[in-house]
Amino acid sequence: MADVIPLASRLRKSLAWKMGFSVGLILLLSIGAFAFYTIRDQRQQLLTRLILRAERFSETVQRATRFGMLLNDREHVLKIIEALGGQEGIENVRVFSKKGLVMYSSQVREIGAALTKQDSACTVCHGTSVPLDTLSLSQRARFEKGTGQKHVLSIITPIPNEPSCSTAPCHAHSPKERKLGLLEVSTSLVRIDQEIRRNIINTVLFDLALFLFITAFIIGYILFFVNRPIKRLLQGTLEIGSKGPRTYIPPQTEDEIGSLARAFNEMSDRIDAYTQDLEKIAEERTDDFRKSEEKYRLIFQESQNGILLTNPSGRLLDINLAGIKLLGLHSGKGDPEAGNVSSLFINQSDWA
Repeated sequence: MADVIPLASRLRKSLAWKMGFSVGLILLLSIGAFAFYTIRDQRQQLLTRLILRAERFSETVQRATRFGMLLNDREHVLKIIEALGGQEGIENVRVFSKKGLVMYSSQVREIGAALTKQDSACTVCHGTSVPLDTLSLSQRARFEKGTGQKHVLSIITPIPNEPSCSTAPCHAHSPKERKLGLLEVSTSLVRIDQEIRRNIINTVLFDLALFLFITAFIIGYILFFVNRPIKRLLQGTLEIGSKGPRTYIPPQTEDEIGSLARAFNEMSDRIDAYTQDLEKIAEERTDDFRKSEEKYRLIFQESQNGILLTNPSGRLLDINLAGIKLLGLHSGKGDPEAGNVSSLFINQSDWA
């Protein structure tokens, strides 16, 4: 575990991680935004198709119950509404009178109930000054929560007063009445919600998988094609200052990294040539200095003139054989008699 933490720390600081994570994150956000608008548009399209299907279903209910209503056969109409309302995906089918009474319903317990203007089914008409006849299909549709907190789409369709209704011998309506009531069809949105939820989950999983794949791919690509050449260049740079053999960096690509490797090799060769020239010059200078030292040492030792070397206080530091003989010393600078020779000089500047 101790080895993993430094490795993770080095990885976070590496160029491969920074570039891979940045590109992957940008891609993730881009795909996420695209998926958000796509799913929202898809949901709107699904709801639009569902509204059209609910409208066609309302027309089917009207046609199926028309004959029974003309005959005022409530039992016949109720059985048809119960049968249609029991279909899969249909939450409820209700017929209201103009006064808000539930005349028919696929849920029998609602029959006879009175609605107020504040009920959701009534606000479509009473919540606006626009007549129901002129409301568009989308305006007659509403989304609400039904039993069990399930999302439900409800559509209100007016039941017009036809000539056959106003002239029926059983329960004729006044020809002045334009609308006899309302038909409400409520369909479940469970399937759509499940489909959208499934699409969201699949999109999120796809985005995460793509993010991980792209990030890993970029990190691997940079580690192999960028970090490796850079490490070789770094190693070669460190070896320039050492005396050991330097590593030749083979240019494996024709891109900028390859050009950099070739330029580095050329620079290394030039530095080698300059270093060799400097070493040769240094050897020549050292040899000249050694020869010069030997020459002056030979002159110092073989000279027939006495040569003395003292410090500023006049103490003897070195003396040649001629000087020893001249001063009558036994062994030169080691002789106690030759401690201070300042008395031999007239001016102090002569021994300094």
